[in-house]
Amino acid sequence: MLLFLDFDGVLQPLGVPVGPGRVRSYSGPSLPYATVLTEILDRYLPSLDVVVSSTWARTRSTEAVKGLLPPALAERVIGTLWEHPPPRPLSRYRHIQYWLKRVYVTRPPSWLALDDDARGWPEKERSRLIHCAAPIDDPLTQQALLATLGRFYWSDLWWGSGPAPQAPDLRRAHKVMVTWQIPKDVRPVLLGSTREEFELRLDLLLTVFAVPHWPSQRELGWPGQWLHLPCKELDGERPLQVMLMHGPEGIRRVRDLVWSHWSDRAGSGEAYE
Repeated sequence: MLLFLDFDGVLQPLGVPVGPGRVRSYSGPSLPYATVLTEILDRYLPSLDVVVSSTWARTRSTEAVKGLLPPALAERVIGTLWEHPPPRPLSRYRHIQYWLKRVYVTRPPSWLALDDDARGWPEKERSRLIHCAAPIDDPLTQQALLATLGRFYWSDLWWGSGPAPQAPDLRRAHKVMVTWQIPKDVRPVLLGSTREEFELRLDLLLTVFAVPHWPSQRELGWPGQWLHLPCKELDGERPLQVMLMHGPEGIRRVRDLVWSHWSDRAGSGEAYE
């Protein structure tokens, strides 16, 4: 899951009251509520990637922005909106859409935005926005964040009608699906809709996922891209298509192919990234 994170009005106040009807601009310390957010996100951080949407990142590198955050939160930052500046000014929602289309070849993962600016958000997408009428130290803002995170997080992890698999298995499956950019509507077909199907298929998929760097990143643009491309060893079908059409047997076929391919290359002494 992606979280687009604003700073002003979220991790620090926009202003400080100095009297009846009087407010002065906030002057520091910087981002005093970043630790509060890190603590709130604790259980979600292993499955969360953060993209900084704040205009603070317009003139700072991603590494500089990460240096402003607590280490546990900084580790989850994968970039900023401003690494892909739009050709003309856009609302925050439109900028997020622009970023998603630039970064993801197929459908993007689930995403949310934590922001104090609700302008330009279409009504049908408002469920993705945790609107910070007050910064994240406010109990009501915290409740809104936790409620929205929980709703999106668990809907990503389990879709079956029966008993859910164990939480660690759900998280492992989610990591594989996001890394391979498997669309949400395809995941039930790939992993099954019962706990028994899920556990069997996940065990097989993890053996595919574990193959050491196949193909190497010199050959393809992102991990798992090969799953979406025609493969001559599979009669021109895409590995993902084989796994979807043939279930566990299809996954085993792809597993045997990738491990055979890796073994041949490793045996030849070819280096891997």
